[in-house]
Amino acid sequence: FRRVLFRSPEMQKTEKVDRENVCPFLIRVFIRKNDNFRESEFTVNGGVPRDCEINIHTWKDATLKELCTLIKQVNEDARRRSSTLEFTSCFVGREGHFQFRQLGRVCGARPSSDDRITLERCRFQPGDHLCVVIRDRSI
Repeated sequence: FRRVLFRSPEMQKTEKVDRENVCPFLIRVFIRKNDNFRESEFTVNGGVPRDCEINIHTWKDATLKELCTLIKQVNEDARRRSSTLEFTSCFVGREGHFQFRQLGRVCGARPSSDDRITLERCRFQPGDHLCVVIRDRSI
């Protein structure tokens, strides 16, 4: 699992969002257990994986741990102590095709170094999709 984060000094400084006055944006989140998503599953004309989508309204300063907590509310597999959630953004690249960027990994039972990564720091933008693979370490 390779993460691609750009850690320039300006990217390290994440501005805190005033969540009382700033409107959240919608993220289409696709969740799958123990199986990676493929770029061919997403098309520019609206084709997305079926039966695995949830919608989350959040802000650019949301952390991967915060997103993990929201996913746990609706997904039983994510609640297991042995689960690890792998986050990947899915966005339309310059060539007009969907591309993936790995964001980080959050463990259900213990803190990880990726817990505090924010969407803003990962250059996640409204309109991007979030793909989450739930890995179960007990298998």
